[in-house]
Amino acid sequence: MYRLLFLLLFLSLAEKGKAELPCRIEYARLPQMVWPLALNTLHFKPYATEAQAHRDGYYLFRIRPNIKTNGHQKLILYFPTEHLSSIQLCKLDQNSLYPIDSAGNDYHSDITPWGYPRFRVNGGADAYYLVTSFKKAAYFPVELMEEYQFRRFEVKGNFSLGMFYGLATVIFIVNALFFIFFRERVFAYYGLFQACIVTSIACSDGLLTFFSNDPYLLNYADIPLHIGAFVAGFFFSQHFIKAPEIFRKMRLVVILAVICSGLAWLLYVKNGNMLFYIMAECIALAMLTSYWLIALIKFKHNENAKTYVFAYSIYLFFAIEYYVFRQVGLPSIQIFSGQLKVSCVTEMIVFLYSMIQRASLVLNENRYFRQKIQEHLAEKADPKELDLQSLRDTYDLTDRELEILHFLAQGMSNPEIAEQIFISVNTVKYHMRNIFMKMEINSRNEAVTKLKSLSAHKNN
Repeated sequence: MYRLLFLLLFLSLAEKGKAELPCRIEYARLPQMVWPLALNTLHFKPYATEAQAHRDGYYLFRIRPNIKTNGHQKLILYFPTEHLSSIQLCKLDQNSLYPIDSAGNDYHSDITPWGYPRFRVNGGADAYYLVTSFKKAAYFPVELMEEYQFRRFEVKGNFSLGMFYGLATVIFIVNALFFIFFRERVFAYYGLFQACIVTSIACSDGLLTFFSNDPYLLNYADIPLHIGAFVAGFFFSQHFIKAPEIFRKMRLVVILAVICSGLAWLLYVKNGNMLFYIMAECIALAMLTSYWLIALIKFKHNENAKTYVFAYSIYLFFAIEYYVFRQVGLPSIQIFSGQLKVSCVTEMIVFLYSMIQRASLVLNENRYFRQKIQEHLAEKADPKELDLQSLRDTYDLTDRELEILHFLAQGMSNPEIAEQIFISVNTVKYHMRNIFMKMEINSRNEAVTKLKSLSAHKNN
């Protein structure tokens, strides 16, 4: 399993080694947005990095293609980033620029394809001019290719997207079924945790345009999803790592983190200051990192903690780089959405394997619980004369648990008990597990001891 983890890490980093597409990019910041734009008044600089520190305002980009085509051949300008609030393709006329087409999160029409912005342009031009603004980091990746190449690129990309989101959906359904059948909250919490992570990646892939054209949803949906991720991650980590004393102390920290990140998100929506966005992202990733550190503390003596550390390490590292370093223009290895998805797939596969093992353990535990409870009850000469009221008072059993214990003492099977009191077999198993835990029945000898002590207490 761990070999698979490092193999996927190698593949994800290897993706960075692909050749850059043949174009040179220059940019100029615009003091104000007034059409037409006089080209001779602007000073262009080389766009040397794919991410720069964010500054408000509009940018003019000049893309000089290295692809040599005739004027009749079509090229596709494609911008794989969700950071563009809007982008306008311009035409050059007598040294002035005029807008001719628009795309991006703040502009959408019925004929605009879902996903990232793209333009279909005539080949043969010396340069293409585009005006844009950024909601987040000044991140401006460009794909420039011939139309037939783009169609193949798009099919391959859609296939990869389908594989990733299909796998994520299957894992979500598996965890939902495990929760329904075994009544173990850890399955539900992991499903919610993973749903928030995958949906936030869908935001980065520009997939929300498939469901809505609302600029507020497209530009601001990621932070609430990240808040949901670290809240669901808290409950999942608490149940998976099994370090209750540490997570109990963290509850107040999680509440404060939700309040602070929520306020930062609201301030970002209100005035668009990038500092508030980065603050909300840092809080979310700091909380996720704290869960990983708890697992690291428990690493030596906790198998679940080992799984958590190995499964989550790559994704956490890539997420910090992708959502924080790139936003503020810090030196980074320039993680792409595809690499982030590879790390997420790694995490999902490792956790799915662990969850299947957990489901198998729950099944074996239930058989063990039933056997031990029956052994416990069998110590009485006549199970029908068992003083259930004393058991209720001694072990703080609920009415439903007491009722199931009574039928269990009569030798009924789980399906018979379920039919008798009109509940599901899985609910019967859930209550039996609680009975076992409350009565702390871990061995036959302990069961005998408990019954003897209970009898002695009654006689006195």
